[in-house]
Amino acid sequence: MEDAFMIFTLVLIFSIILSMVGIFHDVLPHLNENDQVFLHGWSSSPVHRLGIRESLSRQMRFDRLIGKVWEQHARMFPRSRKRTIFACLSMGSALSIFAYPLWLALGGK
Repeated sequence: MEDAFMIFTLVLIFSIILSMVGIFHDVLPHLNENDQVFLHGWSSSPVHRLGIRESLSRQMRFDRLIGKVWEQHARMFPRSRKRTIFACLSMGSALSIFAYPLWLALGGK
């Protein structure tokens, strides 16, 4: 049963990533050029060569960009189900993570 919780949670997390990629895919052509270049270069430049300040700066910029993408997607596609699917998958993933210790605690009695 432990494997079932782990597999279920991993499938949910993978689905969360895919839904967020779909949201980014919808909004990417409408972002400004600097943000597009930053997103395309996010995975190509190795972080281990950067200092701690540059790494934190990139992470903060990426966090702000996620918020910007989310808001722009909401403005451009107000009736899109992708954001709803993302939220439901996130809640399901959190519930499955919290349900596992409860199942272990209550299942032994």
